[in-house]
Amino acid sequence: MNFREATDGLLASATLEDLATEMGVSVQAVRQARAGETTSSARPPPPHWERAVGKLARRMAAHFERLGNAMKLPVPNAERPVTGKQHKRAKKLPKGRHRGAVD
Repeated sequence: MNFREATDGLLASATLEDLATEMGVSVQAVRQARAGETTSSARPPPPHWERAVGKLARRMAAHFERLGNAMKLPVPNAERPVTGKQHKRAKKLPKGRHRGAVD
């Protein structure tokens, strides 16, 4: 994958047309449902809009997951074990406290 393909994939986003297609309504219906309630063109959202938004969000998440995998990224720090050097650099907490403590 070259730079152009990778950045095109990264900058991909859902459009009003994608959302309208997923909901089975017109783009205008989505625009009107998104309009503020105080505007004269406002309409209620289409039925089952939550399901359509969820499906589209999952599709986009899968897209970004595939892109990340294609870039062969290292494991994020949160999932990586702490090494000796990292442990020594970690901020020391007051006695009796630990990183998972909740006040």
